[in-house]
Amino acid sequence: MRVYFERTGGLMGMRLSGAMDTATMPQKEAIELQHLIMTAANYLEKRDLEAEPPGSVDTFQYRLVVDDGKKRQEYEMTEETAPDEIRPLLRHLTILARSYPDDPEA
Repeated sequence: MRVYFERTGGLMGMRLSGAMDTATMPQKEAIELQHLIMTAANYLEKRDLEAEPPGSVDTFQYRLVVDDGKKRQEYEMTEETAPDEIRPLLRHLTILARSYPDDPEA
């Protein structure tokens, strides 16, 4: 499974992004990421997640792309529109993005 994660905005307006592939990650990390994605999948599919609600200032915006080899799904949301059930995945991806940056120069 390949996962691309991007967080933008916030008080400093900084961008954080990472590209992860569970096939190349340590097994424990891969299993945890897959579990969090599967747990969040039902909520991602059922919710209409707005990318930017009116009046939001200095909030984080998230972009998530999940490709399991059969299906590619893309989601956009903000910290305000993200359901509680998805927040553990967003926190985990924020941590992983620092270890798996999508920019090799980062």
